[in-house]
Formats: sequence, structure tokens, C-alpha cells
Amino acid sequence: MDLMKRRGNQLTLGRSWKVSEIKQLATMAGNTHTKLIAKHLGRSYESVRKMAWREGISLRRN
Repeated sequence: MDLMKRRGNQLTLGRSWKVSEIKQLATMAGNTHTKLIAKHLGRSYESVRKMAWREGISLRRN
């Protein structure tokens, strides 16, 4: 169970985000569909949305 991290009521087993992945997310956001960003990063759609929200990155397309 050492892989689990407790955050409020939620248990997560996902991979940690690398700084380089967050930079790629920020670069692609705004001009690339979220599903394509998720596929490129090897992450789920929801994972990408949550990280963008946490980092204050807008996913709205221009």
C-alpha cells in the first residue's frame, strides 16, 4: 500500500507528473484538443484536466 497517497477522501494510484510533462501540457494547451494532449503524454483525459486545473493552465482552445 506504499504506492497509495491519501488526499482527503481520495486514494490515488497514478503516476507522478514530471516537470517536463507539465511544461508540455502548458505548451500544447490552448491549441490542441485535451484528448490529443492526453494521448501524447500517455495520460488519461481526466488526469490532464485535473493537472491543468491544479497548475492554472487553461485548456480552452483559441
